[in-house]
Amino acid sequence: MVLIDEYDAPIIHYLGKDLSKAEDNRELLKGFYGVLKESDAQIELVFLTGVSKFSKVGIFSGLNNLRDLSMDAQYATMLGYTQEELESNFVEEIELASEKLNLSKADLLEQMRLWYNGYRFHFNANKVYNPVSSNLFFEQKKFHNFWFATGTPSFLTNILKTEGIFDLHFPATSFAGFESFELDQIKAIALLFQTGYLTIQSKDEDGLINLDYPNKEVRDSMLEVLIEGFVGVDAELSPALIIKMRNAFRANYLERVIQILQEVFKKLPFFLQERYPEKFFHAAIHLLFSYLGVRIHSEVCTSDGRIDSLVETDTHIYILEYKLDQNAQAALEQIKRKRYYLAYWMMGKPVVGVGVNFSSESKNIADWVEETLVE
Repeated sequence: MVLIDEYDAPIIHYLGKDLSKAEDNRELLKGFYGVLKESDAQIELVFLTGVSKFSKVGIFSGLNNLRDLSMDAQYATMLGYTQEELESNFVEEIELASEKLNLSKADLLEQMRLWYNGYRFHFNANKVYNPVSSNLFFEQKKFHNFWFATGTPSFLTNILKTEGIFDLHFPATSFAGFESFELDQIKAIALLFQTGYLTIQSKDEDGLINLDYPNKEVRDSMLEVLIEGFVGVDAELSPALIIKMRNAFRANYLERVIQILQEVFKKLPFFLQERYPEKFFHAAIHLLFSYLGVRIHSEVCTSDGRIDSLVETDTHIYILEYKLDQNAQAALEQIKRKRYYLAYWMMGKPVVGVGVNFSSESKNIADWVEETLVE
């Protein structure tokens, strides 16, 4: 038997950095698997694991009868704990954690579900818990982001930065979106699924698959990675920054929110701004507000146009419009002219229009204006 873990490491290490080196290593691996084929009579089983899925022609042309188990319903719960397995096999651990954290069993299990459950490898399969994070939780008896400690693959961060992808809420996709790829045709959505940052939520009536973050642990980890990559704020510093913004929003203190954003923009890397001038600012705001826990929706389409950002807090709804090298009043007037706010009055919260103008020269917010929107 031949067992190979991280079969793709010599390739993915160079993705987004040195494509020619990745291609060279792929050819070396093809030769290695060719040797396995020649030894077929002496081999009972070959089992490979990795975080990416390259085409059989691209790397596995030397192997016969290769079967992909990644989305096979028979094996969908093999590598995680189902809810039933968690509750039946960790009775003592659950009881001890409940006592330590002063939570009822029901409340503890609900928190564990939010933090560590959510992986689904077939649209009809049960969701499973991350076994490593679950075991570490039982050992340390505290809710903690254990996923972040394992580190995010650098090749994934490089690809997202190169493509300018900062919002991982993709539209529903077909199964073809998960199929294998070649080095010169890398699909971000496939990589995000294969590395565990996105998982299957459901399949619609048209057979399209809806993806999302599996749980809080992964969502927070990915947002910290994206904030560091796109916004330039170190992962260990971002929680303190977010707390400041949350307090400002809770107080409906928009001026303080803008001041914090201006402080952030002073330290922003310029690579995204140079390639995507307006997207540079849009990405930073979206990521910070998402990590904040504020419900933010970017580029919301209405019958009258497209809203740049819609932010909802417990007490208010904010409609933000961005301009580049113009003025904030022009952005606010667009909100009023397009009457974006009409659809949100029924939610029973004050709707505030916020016009924001960015300067490509200062690479920061030049001016802003707010107004509560009424007839």
